Amino acid sequence: MRKRKQDSLKIEYVEVDKLIPYVNNPKKHPEEQVNLIASSIKEFGFINPIIVDKDNEIIAGHGRLLACKRLGIKKVPVIRVEHLTPAQIKAYRIADNRLTELGEWDTDLLRIELEELQELDFDIELTGFSFNDLEELLESSYEDIEDNESIYTWKVDSIYYEPTMESPPPIETCLNTEKADYLKEKIEKANIPDDIKDFLIKATTRFYEFNYKNIAELYAHSPPEVQRLMEELALVIIDFGEAVRLGFIKMDKEIRELYEKYRRKKKYEE
Repeated sequence: MRKRKQDSLKIEYVEVDKLIPYVNNPKKHPEEQVNLIASSIKEFGFINPIIVDKDNEIIAGHGRLLACKRLGIKKVPVIRVEHLTPAQIKAYRIADNRLTELGEWDTDLLRIELEELQELDFDIELTGFSFNDLEELLESSYEDIEDNESIYTWKVDSIYYEPTMESPPPIETCLNTEKADYLKEKIEKANIPDDIKDFLIKATTRFYEFNYKNIAELYAHSPPEVQRLMEELALVIIDFGEAVRLGFIKMDKEIRELYEKYRRKKKYEE
């Protein structure tokens, strides 16, 4: 017979020494993970209670228990689950870990969030991701740009354009602002000073993606005054490959290396 559903959840505080790890817990917790969980608890506090049964045996939260012992925490918040059958508890132990593994990251949005944390001088390793992970995300995004068969690209083979369309393309096909619009909406909802908000909204333009094929057509069909303005804006000469040639990518990497040295020095001093 299935037990009745639990109507509400109640958090109580239990001494760490009274919690009993499940002897057949199939989830391993390597040293590095426990250290990261401990760092997370120090930074954010203990906001994810351990789940136990009526006898204080852990259903979910073995890693958090190990981290608490490492930090010397004496009492932790727990949620006592008494409405599940022994079979349901056994299954939930597995599901609690397995179901999270089935999710996927939106790497573009993840990279944006990690970059924002980095710009806020927040230690991104507290998220479970490292500085090297962020570098890999950046590199993969560049590779996606180079390999992407989409019309939107940062790469142009030549600055000499010959029109192939009989008329100029619609302006809206020359620029993709989807990612910038997402960030702008997020910034507008943020509870931050107006001058900072205005600055950040302007900064979203760095995520504009230009369709240089259509820009080339627009340029070719435009009057001289418009062409001169497009040239001054570097719309007909600057592209991703040009940025690499001019050293902008190298400069960005050097800045990141300096930041990493500063972060390691700061950690050492603490």
